Order: sequence, then structure tokens, then C-alpha cells
Amino acid sequence: MKPSWKRIMIFLGVLALLVAVGKLFGLETYARPSVLKGLLLGAGAWGYILFLALFAIGCILGLPGLLFVAASVYTFGQLEGGVLAITGGVLAVTIQFSLARWAGGKALAETKSGLITKLLKGLDARPVFTVIVLRFVAQISPPVNYALAWSNIRFRDYVMGSAIGLTIVLSVIISLSSCLLPLS
Repeated sequence: MKPSWKRIMIFLGVLALLVAVGKLFGLETYARPSVLKGLLLGAGAWGYILFLALFAIGCILGLPGLLFVAASVYTFGQLEGGVLAITGGVLAVTIQFSLARWAGGKALAETKSGLITKLLKGLDARPVFTVIVLRFVAQISPPVNYALAWSNIRFRDYVMGSAIGLTIVLSVIISLSSCLLPLS
């Protein structure tokens, strides 16, 4: 096994361990919009920074990113919460990408698999567009973030595609949230 694949396995093992510890201590009880609202509003001005940190950490631990989008809109309102949710989404996927790239380098780009090589050619040809399309389909999906981190995509292209894609898709979700959430 190549060193980068060993590092990926260790990285995924550490993530699994963190998720298990979170479940053991019942941290998922805090992952409800009403609980997050109380916590964030109780923190005053620090609530914004706390939200961004919780969004990033929660996504790393495998909590659904849309949970944080809902909590942001529910807590801070559609406009302010929407901007915060989009910012948090881009920050979360960027941190996931950075951690995965650090852990595994460009391991997928090194593979000899015909299917993976074929898929990566499309990514190499139009990286920003590909990431935008992936955001439409998978929004804040950790497996997508990790796979992209282990490809040849440049950090700049990843962040640009993620920012554009998440801004569009989350704006649509947030604009529809007035039908789904009791906004305060």
C-alpha cells in the first residue's frame, strides 16, 4: 500500500473514532435547530463565530450540512442566517478539503484504475464547473469533499467552484425555507 493510501486509512479511522466518541457522549442531542438556536443566541456576538466553528466541526464529524443551514436560518433569520449559512458551508468544505489533502495528498490521481482515471479527466478539463455541478447534486457532502481533495484539483479551483455552487444551491434552499421553517 502506498504511503498516501496508508495516511488516508489513518485519516478515515480517526474520523470514525471521533464520530464514535461523539455518539458515546450523546453529542448528537445538540444537533437540533432549537438547541443550536439557544446556544448561539446565548453567546451574543460570539454566536456567529461559534456557529461557523460548529458548522465546520459538525461537517467533519459527518453531521449533515443542511442541518446547520436550517439552524442558521432558524436562529438568525432568512437574510442574516442565509449569509452565515453560505459562509459556513464554504468554510466547512474548504476545511474538509484541506484536512483530507493534508492526510492523503493526491492519492486518487496516483491510482491506475481505469474508471477513476476516466472520471478525473473530466475534472482536470473543467475543474471549477465540475465542482459547481457537484455542489448542485451533493451540496456539503464529506465523501465528495474527500474525493476531490485526493484528486489533482487545485485548491483555488476547488474553493471557487464550491463558493459559486454552494451560493447558488443554498440560496435556493434558503429562499424556500420560509415554507419549511417557522422563522423568527
